[in-house]
Amino acid sequence: MAGVTAIIAVVALFIGLAAIWLVTDSIGKIEKRTRRMADTQIKALRQSIADLGQAVSDIKAGQEDIRNRVRDVVRNREAADGELAALRRDMDRVTGALSQPTTKQSRRGGT
Repeated sequence: MAGVTAIIAVVALFIGLAAIWLVTDSIGKIEKRTRRMADTQIKALRQSIADLGQAVSDIKAGQEDIRNRVRDVVRNREAADGELAALRRDMDRVTGALSQPTTKQSRRGGT
């Protein structure tokens, strides 16, 4: 009877090892299939993220270009304000000079 028990124990051990091998093999296959599916999904996400990163870079470049243009407009406006102020001073001097009677005209009128 001890021999039969030993044979059953050895058979049970082989069945257990076979079960472990089958489970391990199945898990490996499932893992490979899951990894392929995940890689496919991640690849699409990576492309979307790369496209989004490129769009953000383009927007940043556009913003920098707009900032530079605004700075140029502000500089040009400030320069134009300075020129207008100088023109106003010149016009005020000319207007003041024209509104004052000249000395030759006052002498003629007085003679």
